[in-house]
Formats: sequence, structure tokens, C-alpha cells
Amino acid sequence: MAKLRNTIESFLGSLHHPRAIERAAKAAIRSRLYSPAKDEVKLGEIISRLAKNEEEIAERLVDMTEVAMRLHAFYYSKKEISKTEQLSRKMFHAVGDVLERNKSGDISLADEDKLRTETLTRFWEGIAKADVHAVNFAKQEKEHALKEKAEAHIREGKYDEAIKVLQVMVEEKGKTKDIPAMVATLRNIADVMRKKGDSKGSLDYSQKAAEIDPSAWFDVGFILGETKQYRKSIAAYNRLLRKAPNNANAWNNKGWAYENLLDFSRALKCYEKALTFNSRLVRSWEGKGLMLWKLGHLEQASNSFEEALKIEPSNQYVLINLTALYNDGLKNYKKAFDYARLALDVNPYDPIARSNLAEILVLAHRYKEARDHAKKVLESDNDASRKIAMYFTISLCYFFEGNIKEGTKYLKAVKDYRRSLQPTFTNEWSYDGISDFITNSDIPKDCKTNLLETIDSMDT
Repeated sequence: MAKLRNTIESFLGSLHHPRAIERAAKAAIRSRLYSPAKDEVKLGEIISRLAKNEEEIAERLVDMTEVAMRLHAFYYSKKEISKTEQLSRKMFHAVGDVLERNKSGDISLADEDKLRTETLTRFWEGIAKADVHAVNFAKQEKEHALKEKAEAHIREGKYDEAIKVLQVMVEEKGKTKDIPAMVATLRNIADVMRKKGDSKGSLDYSQKAAEIDPSAWFDVGFILGETKQYRKSIAAYNRLLRKAPNNANAWNNKGWAYENLLDFSRALKCYEKALTFNSRLVRSWEGKGLMLWKLGHLEQASNSFEEALKIEPSNQYVLINLTALYNDGLKNYKKAFDYARLALDVNPYDPIARSNLAEILVLAHRYKEARDHAKKVLESDNDASRKIAMYFTISLCYFFEGNIKEGTKYLKAVKDYRRSLQPTFTNEWSYDGISDFITNSDIPKDCKTNLLETIDSMDT
């Protein structure tokens, strides 16, 4: 044991110790005469001889380390980190292979040579680990810098520049076979394309991502839906749902596509399917409520909207729909008023909520309040359908108060404004509730006729 320990100490203190070789290598590459190309050739020759011969293996390992350390130091000085990592990994395997051959009996190393080989193996293993860490760190730094650059371009609205940077990131991820990151970056490019207004480009990149990761079919379906290609959108969601049948958002969006195709029964089934997987998906409760309403199931529709309100009590979209449903469909004007009031409380600046409230106040015989709200809408909103409705609401209030002169004046304003609009104008306001109210009122017959004829003329 004493002789073996002395041998180790002698080796570790000699000029052949790896750390001494490392110091010598750093000095050697400073010479103007140093040629990395010659060392690359020499290293290849040594490794080839090592694999074939049994003689002087330990000495060849030291020679190989001397050459390799010069190359390693040279690559490092040039910041060619990937080359240093490839070299150190190559050396670790080359030296480790000698130990494996000795273990298998293919060669027979003396104790001193075995110790020297083990020391070199540990040395190159340490260098290789450090190089891998350096390469990974450099990649992370580069990726972070590219990401920051892309985000800065996006913030500044320089979408083409951002896309170029992200395309570089995709190439880098492709080289390292980092599939999740590659897909995420492709989806990011698609999103930037969408912001840029390039729907085709966005679709192309989403499809590239989907070919790698089926979850990206959601993006494809979304873009196709945005561009009104509803049947193709449904097909894309179906491809996703084959892989992920429990995806509530995909079922919801598929329902929305069917809704736009006016296939309300299929849309309803999709919304209901979405809710089986996520009972708190408000968008699906909204969609279900609308489809039930379209299909004539008004009480069930109100129940669906109410379920949405349990999750989001301040959901103005739902409050407005409930206002219209109770006003025009269920003819429950008290509930319609309650929901209209809540909708306006959520957003006092919303013209839809205020105009709904104005109409319902007429039904509640609160004419002055109705006029005040209608006039505020006229002052702040340019939507043609609502402007017509509010002129009509003011006219109606005056007629019901018995002020025929002012009522007639505002009824003329309704007709004049309607004639000023483009021939292609489509009136989006529903007058079902107010028409019934006028029909059943006790205002003079000629006024009643005039009002109802005006309603009929608003869509023509």
C-alpha cells in the first residue's frame, strides 16, 4: 500500500498531472506559432491509435490530454463554448473507454497506469461537467436576451422585427430539440402575427405548432373562428378534442362556431359538454343561455344566465341579456328593471345598460327618469340603433304624459334620423316589449297607430 501511495503522490506532483498540463496549455496558445488546426489533426491521430493499440496507453493518454488542453484553452479564449464542451465530452469518453477496456480484459493496465487513467478520467469528467454548465448558461443567457429583445419590439409595435427574433429562437430550439419551447415560440410568433393583423401568417405558424403538439389545434381553431371560417374552426377543435376530450374551452369555442353557423341545437350541446368538464366556465353558461333563448326555452335560458351570475355577479353582459330576456321575452318588467338597474350600477358609462333602463322606465310609467336616461345616451353614444331607440323613447314618454306636441316633435326626429342613415343600415334594437305596451295602452288611437307604424318603418 505504501508503494502504491508513493506512486500516486509521484504522479500528482509530476509534470504529467492534469492541472500542470492545463497550465502549460494556456501558456502554449499565447505563442504566435500555435496552430489549432495541427493540434486537431494530432488529437484525431492519438485517439485513433488509442483505440487500436495496447502499447504505451498511459503515455498516449497524457499526450492526448496535452493536445486536448491546448485546444480547449484556445477554444475557450475565442469564446467558442460549444467546441470546448464537445471536446471535453469527447476526451472524457476516450479516457473512460480505456478503463472499460481494462475492466473487460481487452487490455491490461499496470496499477500505476490504471491510477493515472482514473485520474485523467475524473479530470475530464469535471471539465466536461463545467463545460456543459457553461453551454447551458450561455444558451439561457442568449435565450433571455432574445426574448427581451422580442418583447421590446412588441411593446414598440415593431412586429416584423419581433418576428425575426422569435424565428431565430425557433431555430435554436430546433437545434437542441427542445420541443416544448419550440412549440411555445411558434405559438408566440402566431400571436404576434395576429397583433400585426396578418391572420394568414398567424394561422400558418399555429398550424406548424399543431403539427408538433396537438394542443396548438386550439389556436388554429380560434384563428379560423376569428376569420369566420367556422366549419374549418370546428374541424380544428375536433382534432384537439380527439387528443384531449375533456378540454372545456375547446368545447365552448366549438359551440360558438356552431352558433355563428346558426346551428343552435349543436351549439347548445357543445356548451353543455363544456360545462360537464368545467361548471364554472361563465362563457359556456352565457352561450347556453343564448341558445336556449334562440330555441324558445326562455325560462331555461334565464336559469343559465342566473348560473353565470352566481360565478360572476357583476357580469354586465349577462345582466344586459337578462334585462332583454325579461323585457322582450318573459314580459316580467319588474325583473327586467332590476337587472337593468344592476347593469348600469356595474358600469354607469355603458350606453347599452342606460338605454335598456330608459325603455324599461317607460314600462314602469316613470317617464321623466326614462327621458333623462335617453337624453344622456343621445349625448354620449353614436350607435345608430340606440339613437333611434332613444329618440323613440323620449317621444313615447311625451305621448304617455299627454304632451302630444312634444311627442310628435320627437317622433319626427326619429323618422328624420332614420332617413339620414345609409340604405344598408340594419336596426339591431328589439321593440317587442314596447310594442305590446303601446298596443295595450290607453293613449289616443291615432297616436298609437303613428307610434306602431314608426316602429315598423325603422327597419326599412
